[in-house]
Amino acid sequence: MTTQLRMKKEFIEFVKNGTKRATTRLKQKKNGEYELVSGSYYKPIKSGIIVRIHSYHAWKLNELSNHDKEVYAKDEGFSSFKEFWDVLKEINKDKLTEDTLVYTHWFEVVK
Repeated sequence: MTTQLRMKKEFIEFVKNGTKRATTRLKQKKNGEYELVSGSYYKPIKSGIIVRIHSYHAWKLNELSNHDKEVYAKDEGFSSFKEFWDVLKEINKDKLTEDTLVYTHWFEVVK
């Protein structure tokens, strides 16, 4: 059984169209295969997409160069780091600060 990886439906669409190649989380995920799902924890909606996480990088906002910020935003499917960071803060209920350790996981679509 493949482990589920929860994403907002709109971000699953970014994966489908190839603009999203990474996911940033507060907790590290192990390398391996995950099924993308949206919806709630108790009623997940399967997307039919399987991704394989192959690498990750732990970082804090205050440690990133401007170049790194733009690369991370692009890999997440966003046009700017500000847009990416604002969405990340919204998803994580404003738990993020410049000193919060987060993990960006890069993946490839398997199915």
